[in-house]
Amino acid sequence: MDAGFYTTTNKEHAKVFAQKVGERRESEKCYINIYETADIEYIVPRLIKSVMDEMGLEENDAFTMLYTSELYEKLDREETKLWHLSVPTLFDMLKEEMETNVITYPEEA
Repeated sequence: MDAGFYTTTNKEHAKVFAQKVGERRESEKCYINIYETADIEYIVPRLIKSVMDEMGLEENDAFTMLYTSELYEKLDREETKLWHLSVPTLFDMLKEEMETNVITYPEEA
C-alpha cells in the first residue's frame, strides 16, 4: 500500500469509505481541521490493510470489524485525538478490543 491509499474492487467498500469521509467533512458537531480529516483518510485504509494481513480476514470482514468497533467510533471523533497514533498502535488497540472487549489507551493518547 503506497502513500496511504487503499484500492478495492468492491464498490460497496469504496462507497462506505467515501461516505465515512464525507460525514466527517460535513459534520457540524465540532470543528474539524483539514489535516485531521486527511489523517483519518490515510489511517483507515492502512488499518484495514493491517487487519487483513495480520488477522487473515477478507476485505469485507476487515471493513465490518473496523467500522463496527468502539475504536473506530473514538477515532472518528476529533476530540479523542486518536488520529495522531500510529497505525501499528491503533491496530494493537483494535485487536485488544476484539479479543477482550476492552481498549487500553496508550499514555501518548
